[in-house]
Amino acid sequence: MVLKALPLWKCRAPVAAAQITVIHANPDGSASLQFDIGAFRVQVDANYMTTYHPTIGGYYVEYSDGVKTKSYSSAATFETMYVPLLAYPHVPKKTKKKKSKKSKTTRSKK
Repeated sequence: MVLKALPLWKCRAPVAAAQITVIHANPDGSASLQFDIGAFRVQVDANYMTTYHPTIGGYYVEYSDGVKTKSYSSAATFETMYVPLLAYPHVPKKTKKKKSKKSKTTRSKK
């Protein structure tokens, strides 16, 4: 099951998705998609390729709708609509500014 291996994202409902870095096209029209999360790959059929026309930089998406619906989204659309649910090394984290600690002043007793 691919859904467990892909990072989770949230819009209206959680989705599993990863940015495509390599597309290995096969003679039968199917393809192997590789992602920015390492050597992990997903095989997609010719119907997926002709329906979505995925490109490098876009996102392979799986919805957790019980049917394991597979989809594709351009990077601009995906990154506008979704926020990461879990931290992964390749997903930029929003950094919070650290509050500076005020030094405690001590008074010496005379």
